[in-house]
Amino acid sequence: MINFRPVRILVSLAAVSLGCLSELAADQVLLAPEDFIRQSFAEEPESKVIWLDRELKEAANEILGHGYKGLRIRYWQSGDRTAWVLDEIGKVKPITAGFVVDDGVLQEMRVLVYRESHG
Repeated sequence: MINFRPVRILVSLAAVSLGCLSELAADQVLLAPEDFIRQSFAEEPESKVIWLDRELKEAANEILGHGYKGLRIRYWQSGDRTAWVLDEIGKVKPITAGFVVDDGVLQEMRVLVYRESHG
């Protein structure tokens, strides 16, 4: 069973951190999401999905300050280690970020794809 506290942490971090990337160029792939997942685990992780019920969707909306359009969030897990690839709108375009949580503690946060044309 997954602890939903890391989900709230990830959504919060995505909302705060993805707006601070003005020095990167448009459509810059810093690390392909599949490579991020592969690098995040010593062994092949299991792909899983969290379906956002009303309670989780309300929590995400409160953290983000706007409605979250998705119905589910995909993540990968091996033991107590999970990896998440999330998109959030920067100024006008999506930014893709990767997060690794190990035993409920955020271990890594990386911008994977930056698409803004300006800062």
